[in-house]
Amino acid sequence: MEPQANSGQYSIVTLAILGVLMLILSSAIGAILGPVLFPSESTGAGNQPIMQSSPSSNSVFGSQVEVRTVMGSVTAIKGNSFTLHAQTSQIPNDPLSDHNVIVTSETKIVRITQKEKTLLQSEIAEFTKKTEEAKKTHRLVLPPELFTRIVVSASDVTIGDFVIVTSLENIDAKKEFIASEIQLSQTIKK
Repeated sequence: MEPQANSGQYSIVTLAILGVLMLILSSAIGAILGPVLFPSESTGAGNQPIMQSSPSSNSVFGSQVEVRTVMGSVTAIKGNSFTLHAQTSQIPNDPLSDHNVIVTSETKIVRITQKEKTLLQSEIAEFTKKTEEAKKTHRLVLPPELFTRIVVSASDVTIGDFVIVTSLENIDAKKEFIASEIQLSQTIKK
């Protein structure tokens, strides 16, 4: 009798050898790339740090997250600035604090209001019609916005307004900053 060919199946011994080789290879790659991708504090003789992560290298990409947008309520207005009661830190349980927001001639200020129901319904109907037509042409159709954006002036900012303030600088640890854009929404009633 002639031995039959192994019709493409591997023996258990071959699979075990391949598994051990893959384990060794992945361990070697992890040992080489691990410290580069995930730095941590290591100590040598006498518990002296050999390598220490800087505050800006806590992430894999080595940069600290910047905060450029903050939401809160206006609590006071004085001249070309207002006090914003908000949380800028990315720590969820950090308490709210007051920040002085400076408004310049370059600051864009818009009031966000909900569209009237009839206008929104007509825009949705038009969007639905365009979407059906776009299926034939494979073109992208953007849905209607739910809100209108009306350009207003700094004098339209009032105490109690809920605002979203954007700045060109990192405002995470700042108590005073210049606003590049302010979005006003509803006024918080007390």
